[in-house]
Amino acid sequence: MTQKKRISKTESIKQILVLLREGYATEEILEEISSNWELPETTFYNHFKEAKVTYQSELQKQQKEIERVRLAEAKKVAEKGLKSKFERDLELQNDIEYYQDVLSGKIKTTFILGQKVSATESLPIQIVLLIQKTINDLRIELSKRLGEYATTQVELTNKNFIPDEVVITIIDGKRVD
Repeated sequence: MTQKKRISKTESIKQILVLLREGYATEEILEEISSNWELPETTFYNHFKEAKVTYQSELQKQQKEIERVRLAEAKKVAEKGLKSKFERDLELQNDIEYYQDVLSGKIKTTFILGQKVSATESLPIQIVLLIQKTINDLRIELSKRLGEYATTQVELTNKNFIPDEVVITIIDGKRVD
């Protein structure tokens, strides 16, 4: 039978740390160390205590780093995703103004109708109605947020989405329903 080598204190602590990092339990570490080296059990437990202190400090550093990264990510998400009520309302108002500019022709854009792409020189009635519905939906949402009365809903009776008569009243550049 070959005699086991004696292990130094620093080497013992290093080996224990390696096994702790791999997730071994105390008894498993004792078996592993005892199977490879000659080390009395009381000496092992003394070395284990020192290794455990080092391991705990490593874990604390890792936890602090994880927490720091988590807080930084949470802060980024909060800055990107959370808008104040005023910012959300302003965003809706900007959308409404954009669509009104498209309707008035100030902004030139293209629409796909079936297979054709047409510019906004003369908007087809379907596009006009779709934009007006979008504007109306945005106004309803904005009114809800501001706590105002809901805007009046208008339904088209013609199923082809072509109204018999369209009357739009504009005062000071704004449409009045």
